[in-house]
Amino acid sequence: MVQKPSETPPCMNYRATFSPGSLGFGLHTNKATCVHSIDQVAPDSQASKNNIKAGHRVVAINEIPITAEVTHQKLLELLQQHATQEFCMTFEISEPTAVKRSKEIQLTDEGGRIGILTEGRDEKIVIVNLVCDGQGHAQGCELGDVVVGVNGISLQQVMKDASSCHELNELIAATPRPMTLNLNSIANQTAAPPGEDDNTKDVLVPLVDASEPSPEPNPENPAATTTRPALGQIANLILQGIHVTKVHASPSVFGALKADRILWMDGSMTALYCAPEKGYETKKCFPIERIKEIRNMGNYDNKECRFAVVYKTGMLELEVSSSKARDAVVTNLNCLIKDLQQTRAQASTGLSV
Repeated sequence: MVQKPSETPPCMNYRATFSPGSLGFGLHTNKATCVHSIDQVAPDSQASKNNIKAGHRVVAINEIPITAEVTHQKLLELLQQHATQEFCMTFEISEPTAVKRSKEIQLTDEGGRIGILTEGRDEKIVIVNLVCDGQGHAQGCELGDVVVGVNGISLQQVMKDASSCHELNELIAATPRPMTLNLNSIANQTAAPPGEDDNTKDVLVPLVDASEPSPEPNPENPAATTTRPALGQIANLILQGIHVTKVHASPSVFGALKADRILWMDGSMTALYCAPEKGYETKKCFPIERIKEIRNMGNYDNKECRFAVVYKTGMLELEVSSSKARDAVVTNLNCLIKDLQQTRAQASTGLSV
């Protein structure tokens, strides 16, 4: 009987940063293969905090490759030379072949940086590096975990390319906190809210039905007249702020074509603001009654992710992470603004009687 050759398991590289001092791991060198690997890790050491584990293979120190010609003694000397200052080590790790358990990572503004590095592999987004003090590492992220969803909704439903790390980063940046990052599988999957077609659904903002009747206005608290339940969710999101990109009309003046911004409303929901951060003093203040519409900029000329706040004297062009996000923002903001305008008009009429 012919035996099939054993397949080499797929590997990934993992880069860790060390500070001067004790590294906290032991080394073993296989004399037959000249492969250098970690054989033990001290608890609460730099190695432990960097998620280094026994079996990780050393492949580089800073930019110096550790080849078969590097002996065990030479490797120890290199580590001693570099350990006097901050340096990086690159390890090779066998990817797990077993199916990993479902995980939910809760991301908050207060928790600091997320601390995960991803890479698109085999049409999946795989975690290939972790920062020891990041939110991901603290909540049990592991190398090889696969990002499969946001807020219980699969990436396939909310991204053009579910293997694009760039698009995922934009989606995470644009999603209000707190939010959930789903890894490996989604335990209780939620369907993205349906729109008029497949292009109008998004995890960031649930779509509303503009045909539903508005409730009676509350002149004492206009912001509380949130309308239909779905519009209440939209109001909460816009009060928190939505991450957008401002497209400068005159890049030569501003020095950059685009800039990160927050789009939000004040507590009384009387105006829409766009600025580098909430509360920032800005000229980009649009009273609700002066806004004509939130306009979809179309699917051409690289504007498939853009929308505009159109007001009486001009318009502000903005961009979000995907055409799905744009469609959701346009639909929902138009409904919310129209609802607020009608509420204020009815309240004004009632008070003047």
